Amino acid sequence: MRKWRKFTSWRIGDYVLQLSVVVLGIIVTFAGSSAISRYSESKQVANTMQLIKSELKLNRERVEDIHKHLNFERRACNYILQYRNNLENASEDSLLMYANILFQVDLFIYVTDALEMLKMSSLSQRIQDKELILQIVKAYNELKRMQEVVNWFYGLKSKYAELIFTDVEFQKGGKKWEGNEKENIRNICRYHLDNLQFVNILEFTSTGVNYESSYLDSKEALDQAIAMIEKKYSHK
Repeated sequence: MRKWRKFTSWRIGDYVLQLSVVVLGIIVTFAGSSAISRYSESKQVANTMQLIKSELKLNRERVEDIHKHLNFERRACNYILQYRNNLENASEDSLLMYANILFQVDLFIYVTDALEMLKMSSLSQRIQDKELILQIVKAYNELKRMQEVVNWFYGLKSKYAELIFTDVEFQKGGKKWEGNEKENIRNICRYHLDNLQFVNILEFTSTGVNYESSYLDSKEALDQAIAMIEKKYSHK
């Protein structure tokens, strides 16, 4: 009877020890899996934020490009208006360079692929820095505002241009010097400046829209968002 007790006691103690080892192994496994999962998730967030940063930088370049183009159009129309009554003093090269600017129509398009990917994933909920999220949202909102201002401007400008192209007197002027525009650039400008629709589009392009505030706001919001991402995820 004593031997049975000793044997039973040993088997129970051995079982408890083995069970403890198994339980400990399970705990370690789960803890390790959780750590691996958190690390993997952290890497996914960091990689996604790098994509967001690249997209913001691309949009930043597009903002600069459209701003330069708008400034060039404004400068061109201001130059022609400046010499409206004394075209003989205007530079022939400048008139040739600026003459067709007022008929150019552009669009501002920004990219949102990385942002949409972030929205569709669950990663946005894993980003603890809510100030960063708000700044990113603000940057894209400013891009949308810039797009609305620029596309409104070009939409109205295209209507002005359409009125000119359908004007009979304008069409006559185009045919009169067709093929000899370079030699007759002053005559062409002088002829068209007698056309009210032509002058309207010059003045509208020159002063018709205040895009500067939208440009500055979008540039500031983009720069701040990019800087915040670089600071937080540059070493990830």
